[in-house]
Amino acid sequence: MVIIKNMSFKYVETPIINNATWQINPKKKIALVGPNGTGKTTLFRLILNELEPDSGSINRQKGIKIGYLPQEGVILKEMLLQHEMLSVMGSVYEDCMKLQSLLSSQQNEMNAISDLQDVLLKNNFYEREQEAKRIIIGLGFTDNDWSRKVSDFSGGWQMRLALAKLLFKDTDLLLLDEPTNHFDEESLAWLEAFLSKYKGTYIIISHDRFFLEKTTLETIELDRGKLTKYSGRYSFYIEQKEKNRQIIEAKAKLQQEEIERLERFIERFKAKNTKSSQANSRMKTLEKIKKIEIEKEAPKIHFEFPRGIRPGYEVVTLNGVSHCYDEKLVLNNFSATIYRGDRIALVGPNGIGKSTLCRILSAEEKPSRGKISWGYHLVKAFFSQINDQMLPQEKTVIEFIRDYQEDYTETFLRTLLGCFLFRGNDVHKKIEMLSGGEKNRLLICRILLLKTNFLILDEPTNHLDLESKDILTDALKEYEGALVVVSHDRYFLKKFANKVWAITSSGLNVFQFGYDDYYEEIHSELWKIDNRKEKDNSSSNSREFRLEQKRKEAELRQKKYHAVKDIKAQVLKLEENICLMEKELKEVEEILAGQYIYNEPERLKNMQIKFAYLKKDLACEMNKWEELNNKIDYIERNYE
Repeated sequence: MVIIKNMSFKYVETPIINNATWQINPKKKIALVGPNGTGKTTLFRLILNELEPDSGSINRQKGIKIGYLPQEGVILKEMLLQHEMLSVMGSVYEDCMKLQSLLSSQQNEMNAISDLQDVLLKNNFYEREQEAKRIIIGLGFTDNDWSRKVSDFSGGWQMRLALAKLLFKDTDLLLLDEPTNHFDEESLAWLEAFLSKYKGTYIIISHDRFFLEKTTLETIELDRGKLTKYSGRYSFYIEQKEKNRQIIEAKAKLQQEEIERLERFIERFKAKNTKSSQANSRMKTLEKIKKIEIEKEAPKIHFEFPRGIRPGYEVVTLNGVSHCYDEKLVLNNFSATIYRGDRIALVGPNGIGKSTLCRILSAEEKPSRGKISWGYHLVKAFFSQINDQMLPQEKTVIEFIRDYQEDYTETFLRTLLGCFLFRGNDVHKKIEMLSGGEKNRLLICRILLLKTNFLILDEPTNHLDLESKDILTDALKEYEGALVVVSHDRYFLKKFANKVWAITSSGLNVFQFGYDDYYEEIHSELWKIDNRKEKDNSSSNSREFRLEQKRKEAELRQKKYHAVKDIKAQVLKLEENICLMEKELKEVEEILAGQYIYNEPERLKNMQIKFAYLKKDLACEMNKWEELNNKIDYIERNYE
């Protein structure tokens, strides 16, 4: 579909992609990962032919249809939602508009109407229209939205509509840049199910690790200008990357030991006439060694919230709390208590009232009915995505942060800001010059510096990259106060939440366990409901279906076992050989390190030859071991 060969690209004088080669094949489900600012979006623009590479080539299959969803900035036409969706069908949609015009004008043009109806039927227009509706509803819109103007929707909902159009469109390759921003759990689940059945190729950039794990089978990393392919899901990529790092470090260690051994020999014998030729020989060997470079990982910052005053055991109590906007009831008779040490994930569909409850918990709004009681010694902070309007516009980023915490050094504050993507001269930007996303990141950074004992965070991970999320996650895990967090990032929530508050149309449900257990229980309940429905429709069919599923699963396990059985036996044998060779190599090294071996030239020569052969054979065996393990991982992932 797309072949990238020896491609390089730089922005001004900064190299973004360096001599990259990549073949994008049909029916692939790919995650494109890497730190922020490494050039993932730039790579998409190169594939789309919006940018030209400085060297190398990108060859696209003739007639290939590529769909692209950017992170933001989508501009849609001023029309009804249904027309925006159906316009994807091109001339068939235009025929539909002509037909509607003729019918509404009540002109007696029966032949034209009949011809247009035939064209629409021939092109499956009405089936496609129903498909468009299913996609729209799956992404969180309602039946009533079908006839609303696109301009009535917020920017986030317009981005959803742009994604809906791409999913509805007939494309060969989808490029999705952060497609899940602002999605609720139900819409995410629907999108994951849709993508699992998608027949084309797609490449996803996302900071939602849970989403990548569910939707992709192959991972491409872009880091320091290099593209590296991993034949597995995101978790496999993380695991394999760590294994590769350990292997490179082990090889580098062996090489360094060899260099030091040669240097010791040269230093000891270069001045002796009888050994000078051997010393010179080793000097030449030393010069030829190409040193293994280990890429240094960026130092990870560890951050702890400043310790606040210890609050009372009961932090906040809601008693029959309800809230209305005009005539619309948003929260209905909520009763619950937040205790010291609670880390609550507040979940529910978009528009159900999560942000409203956050504002009530933070005392920014008073409930329409019911009572809210506060514990003693309470020091709270609230992160809301509209709080950026209250920032002091005239201050710089570093001035604003310094006002909230003078206990830390300038270096630490700059490092912390850097982790939230304020790097170099960005810290001297005035707040009035920042984008909405930058202001949100600055507010999160400020919250990390406050001495609080109760935090309410409404979508804190939007606009954060993986590194920033990890810093925030680690800090929240160690936070001693109470937390209420709204987020659609499931991986983020499961890392620290010990309770779940789920808002539904029927009220507030409190789960006394973490997000992982909540997710499992909810999906288990959905499975039971589906199973009961199936049983009511046809109990015998349901039983046969489950038996068939079990048979297929057993058959798949058997196939997987036989597919890797012989390879695992080879790995076991290799590991035994490697263990013996490492032991023998260590023994030879100890002999060569001894004082008296150099008085026995013949034995010394034999030991050196043996050492060289052992090292070569060991490296060969290690490479085989690595290849076989990669093969096992690849086969097992495919069977999953």
